[in-house]
Amino acid sequence: MAKSREERAAELRAARKRVTLFQQPIRTVANFSVMMHRFTHWLAVYISTHPFTVRLLVPFVVLWVVLRFIPGPHVPYMDEIWLMFRLVVWWVGLGILSSVGLGTGMHSGILFLFPHVYIICTTSEECNNLNFDSRVNMWEGHLEPGQNFPCLQPSPTGTFTDNVTLWGLFLKCWFYCFLWGWGTAIGELPPYAASYAAAKSREADEEFEELQHQIESGTHDWLTSSKRWMINYLQKHGFLGVLLLSSWPNALFDLCGICCGHFLMPFWNFFIAVSIGKGVIKVTGQLAFFLFLFSKLFVESRKAALHFFAPIVERVSFGSITHSKFVHKVNEAIHKVSRGRGQAGAAAGGEEDDGRVTLATLFGYLILVLILYFVMSCFNQFAQQRQKELDDEELNKTYGKVAPSDAATNTTASSEKPPGSPYNLRTRPQKAE
Repeated sequence: MAKSREERAAELRAARKRVTLFQQPIRTVANFSVMMHRFTHWLAVYISTHPFTVRLLVPFVVLWVVLRFIPGPHVPYMDEIWLMFRLVVWWVGLGILSSVGLGTGMHSGILFLFPHVYIICTTSEECNNLNFDSRVNMWEGHLEPGQNFPCLQPSPTGTFTDNVTLWGLFLKCWFYCFLWGWGTAIGELPPYAASYAAAKSREADEEFEELQHQIESGTHDWLTSSKRWMINYLQKHGFLGVLLLSSWPNALFDLCGICCGHFLMPFWNFFIAVSIGKGVIKVTGQLAFFLFLFSKLFVESRKAALHFFAPIVERVSFGSITHSKFVHKVNEAIHKVSRGRGQAGAAAGGEEDDGRVTLATLFGYLILVLILYFVMSCFNQFAQQRQKELDDEELNKTYGKVAPSDAATNTTASSEKPPGSPYNLRTRPQKAE
């Protein structure tokens, strides 16, 4: 007896769930490659035909190339523009790398930004003013530990407090921190975008309702409970919730981006909140903290703070961390941060000087495992979406196309996007057939 369309569709749906990297790796990779090819093709066409590219970017690049190599009074201005361009790419790029490091030890703030703040502080003490160019600490001109910027006009000894103010030092450092923080915000987009696209794909399948049922059920495993809490928090607070979660060094923020994408938070709501949180609020607090640690302006305040907290730490640790040991550890930590890239090997290896793996390293690896699991699930989801298209073609070929009224009930929100939407990897919207 021939199977009905519904029975065959149920069989294909069950078989489609087995299209995973572990069970059917070849088919999964092939299907995912098709989806990625569609996206890259859309992206190339979108960028090359966008009015901004055609009317502004291409003419600007041509004009730049021409003026860059023609002698004249404009050359110093061109050099200045080129320097600022390289500066922005350097610090924004380091911020992106810091976000996508995924717990592997590549925290570019510790390796590059905070040592840069330290060098600005020490150079201001050497020059007794802020009259030096701090932009050259990048690319091939990156300074090594112990080096300072050249003083343009050194001031007499003893005039440091007259020439260097907290506000002036803050402004000298803040632009670099802002660029780096904005880069970390951009680096949070891949988890959000991938989750957004996966959510769109799930909407075109029955699995979306299954996942939603799992979240709303009484399941008490830690992963589901954590996801439920974060989702409820973000759904309740929306833009403000993302802003608050991104305004402090939050190692779990990748999971926040995943949840925002999964529940289809609008792109600009997410990106603006993350940009303000990471690019303004968080880096401003971090800069204030490191200026307090590094600047000569706060020598007495640092001593007072150490003497204030040392007895508290000694009591909390039941005497295992004495006053002198606490002061030594704090000074040692400041020294390590100030050396920055000189400690890159230990940071990347995830070990202290005595070879012991730290708790922070283990936590970083846990986050890495969670993110890799998410990436793999997205990989499988896109492959299954491609498989659904193939299954639908088989059903239409065997049983004929469904009536428009039936297809309309299966039309998804992803099909409402324009062809080639960045969060919909199809080449065209689904049609009600």
